[in-house]
Formats: sequence, structure tokens, C-alpha cells
Amino acid sequence: MELTLKNSHISCLVSNLGAELRSLRRLDRDDEYIWQHDPAIWVGSAPILFPFVGRMKNAGYMHQGEYYLFPLHGFAAAAKFQLLASTVDSVIFCLRADAQSKRIYPFDFALTVSFSLFMSTLNVHYTVENLSGGTMYFAIGSHPAFRLPIEMQDGGSISDYFIEFAKPELSECYKLHGGLLATQATAQPLRFERRLDLSPTIFNEDALIFKHIRSRALRLAHRSGATRLTMHLGEAPHLGIWSKPAAPFVCIEPWHGYDDDAESSEELSKKDSVISLRAGDVFKTDYTVSI
Repeated sequence: MELTLKNSHISCLVSNLGAELRSLRRLDRDDEYIWQHDPAIWVGSAPILFPFVGRMKNAGYMHQGEYYLFPLHGFAAAAKFQLLASTVDSVIFCLRADAQSKRIYPFDFALTVSFSLFMSTLNVHYTVENLSGGTMYFAIGSHPAFRLPIEMQDGGSISDYFIEFAKPELSECYKLHGGLLATQATAQPLRFERRLDLSPTIFNEDALIFKHIRSRALRLAHRSGATRLTMHLGEAPHLGIWSKPAAPFVCIEPWHGYDDDAESSEELSKKDSVISLRAGDVFKTDYTVSI
């Protein structure tokens, strides 16, 4: 099931499969901003990463004496969400624990995802409820892929675009080695401590992961200076940036969590980036995209 939301400025398409954003269009010039999940390059468009972000060491974790195998980025992206409510410019979906999810993630939870439009801005909100009798451990992240209009016939490339942070950031990031996070940061020069220039080779070693960023907003812009979009990251402490090498899209990913590294504990409660949520408590986060 797919639902279209629309106002006088923008429209978006959202699927109940993974509560995934499939389209975000600017109506006055019929411009698509979301990557259209081309299977020849990358099949996603904006998956939700839950209840963990990235890979776990040895493909799983220990909890209360049991070992659970766990897939990359969790299971929410492949799950069918229940439609709770919808209007012409908003929709709310919910995913609840069931017998299948408890085989690999033994917690009762409710993940509610809402999308709403206001003027030229898309608002995405997540609510995680711990319905278990004890502490629940999880992470959550967003993975929206933004289409880059590139004039290939005129010699254009991903190098035509850059990402600019609202505040100065450390010129270092973490990369993935053998599928796990590197234990040491790598120098990643930022122009004026704020600008990440994209290039056809920048993602040859997979994603760039910035821990504990200061900026609460950033913009994706063309080298001409024209802003493609502005993204507000909510309270997400970490940021993943990724694409297939030279592909005409870039994923800008606010994360509450990140991949294990080679030194990570297999014990779930001791993982560096895990969130602890007490029984009955609620965790909320969001992000917005203005085009």
C-alpha cells in the first residue's frame, strides 16, 4: 500500500512496507528529490534502520544468556506497518513486536512513524515505546537517499554537489573495514571545517560516519551555490553519509547508533551506541527536509 500526501507546494509518496518514503516532489517544477530505488544501482529510497543501525560483530548479540543472530540495519525496512491515520497531508504508521520479531529481538515495542507536510517541508517523526517488563535496548536511524540532478552529457558528476554543515565539525570520520566500524577515525578534510565536497570516489570504501556532530542542520547544495535542500537532524548525535560510487544520489542519515567495531562487546547492554529505554518509557526523535 502506498499513500500520496500533498499540499500546494510539495507532494510525497509513502509505503506501508517499511514505512518508507518513496517520493518527495516539488510541484512548481515537477522535480523529484528522492532516489527512485533503481535495482541496477540501489534498491532503497529511504529505509528506517531499527532496532539497530549497521552491522553487529559476529552478526549478532548476547542478551540474558542467549545469542541472537541479527541482520544488517534491523528488520523494520522489510516489515509491513499498520496504518493508524491519514489526511491529505499527513500519515501515521505503526509497527509492533510479534512472534517473528521476538525470535531475533526479544522485546515488546511499538514503533510509530509519522509523515506530515508544511509548506515546502517534510516532517518525519519516530516514537519508540517500550512495552516490555524490563529495560529495552535499541538504536534507530534514517537512511533517506536524495536524487542529484546531474547533466552527464555535459560532463556533470556527483562532484557538482557538496554538503555544508551549520557549525564547524571535526575533519575526521569513521569508515567501515570488513563491514565493521574502524576503531580509529580517518582524516576527512572539510573545507572551512564545514563543507564536504562529494566526488565519484569518496564512497569507494563505503559510508562516512561522523560521530557526535555539533550541527543540527545541513544543506545539500550545487557548486553554483544553489541549495538543493536543507535538512534538520533533530537530536541525532551521529550522521552517516553514503552512496554507491559515482551514483547520482547521496544518502544523508541521522543516526541514534552506529555499527559495531572489532572491539565491541557482544553483550547487548554493553554496546557503545545502544539506547536504554526503561519499561513503559517512550523515546522520540525526528528530522525534516525543506526543498
